[in-house]
Amino acid sequence: DENDDETTTNRSSIEEFYHAERVLPNGDYYTGQWYDNFPHGHGKYLWTDGCMYIGEWYNGKTMGSGKFGWPSGATYEGEFKSGYMDGIGTYTGPSGDAYKGQWVMNLKHGHGVKSFANGDAYDGEWRRGLQEGQGKYQWSDGSYYVGEWKNGTICGKGSFVWTNGNRYDGVWDEGFPRGNGTYKWDDGSFY
Repeated sequence: DENDDETTTNRSSIEEFYHAERVLPNGDYYTGQWYDNFPHGHGKYLWTDGCMYIGEWYNGKTMGSGKFGWPSGATYEGEFKSGYMDGIGTYTGPSGDAYKGQWVMNLKHGHGVKSFANGDAYDGEWRRGLQEGQGKYQWSDGSYYVGEWKNGTICGKGSFVWTNGNRYDGVWDEGFPRGNGTYKWDDGSFY
């Protein structure tokens, strides 16, 4: 009977989903839910190089919410897809730099905020791991730039404001003012 075969298959699939603790052939260690010879569900994976992941798995790949840690002390906590940091997440580096925002295939991509250990911060758009599009970079001394970025560099229309109140509004190329622009001093005079 056709229905008997379907019931047997479903029963078999349910029975294959279980909790496992395994030392894998490559020396890595996994404890958690296991299905069809792969981590599947919630689990903890320890690599021989000292990396660790705790979170959700799907067919042997990190998928869903989780936390990844490196031996350096760096961590990423957030969303994973197909084994990549992908979605919304927070990366904290070993030196104290931190990025909170959108990721695509392990790269900052979309809107995000990066805080540097030295007190500087960038809030804006990212593409393929670099600042790209609109963004604001604030230095720890209080000066800041608001405007366009390209390939991680100030490039396009934007404004730079120094801590003394002086300001430059105009076009930038590779981090330097280029072409037409206006320089204003804090007393209101301009060039």
